[in-house]
Amino acid sequence: MTEPQNAVNEEKIAEIVIACPNCKTEKSFKIDLDSEAWLMLCNHGRHTCKKCKTQYKIEGNIDYEKSIFPVNN
Repeated sequence: MTEPQNAVNEEKIAEIVIACPNCKTEKSFKIDLDSEAWLMLCNHGRHTCKKCKTQYKIEGNIDYEKSIFPVNN
């Protein structure tokens, strides 16, 4: 018996949490790890903190298993 197709798709969705390097306000969202949005997040992702307006980007070594994303402004 095979697993339902939606069970396979669910594994590719990750909840990503990043924190502002200035005020530590967290921003979280769900993303499909197989999508182009994931590549955009890693390669071009500049973020603006809603609380303090600091701009920062994800860079450095990313731990995909634990969803840890180093940030730098």
